[in-house]
Amino acid sequence: MFDHNMNLFVIALIMIWVISRQLRPRKIKKVSLFLLPVLALYGASQNLPQTSLPIYQIVEFLFIAGVALLAGIVQAKYTRIYWSGDQLYMQGNKITLFAWILLIAVRYGIAFIFYALFAPAGSKLTVIWIVWVGVAIMFSTRNVLLYRKWPEMREMLRGQRQAH
Repeated sequence: MFDHNMNLFVIALIMIWVISRQLRPRKIKKVSLFLLPVLALYGASQNLPQTSLPIYQIVEFLFIAGVALLAGIVQAKYTRIYWSGDQLYMQGNKITLFAWILLIAVRYGIAFIFYALFAPAGSKLTVIWIVWVGVAIMFSTRNVLLYRKWPEMREMLRGQRQAH
């Protein structure tokens, strides 16, 4: 029970931190582009059931993966990337903020439906490994699409900055 609650607490802190930064410019660091998806996958791996996955969790995961993929696409489409001096910045807007809020609402709506319809008695409402995988998919999708869309991202990751 403590591990489940601690996971929820950590996830909530990450979400609050990410959402609160959506409208402010923030420096892009190479490590941060890779760290959160890797940490989220680690969190998912640590919270997988010890037995085989129940079919309802697999189906719930597929729904969440689709929603997270769409959220990552929206995030990438509406996030602005720009140089200021020698530092690369990113900045979201109201649409990226809304995408985060919608992702969380849909995630818990789907969790509630699957819990009410399929979960065995005594199960927890939130399946933590699915939450972590959703975070990993959303950030990975966003980062890959930002890399493809913005030459500035490629420059920064290569450690070069072309004259602008």
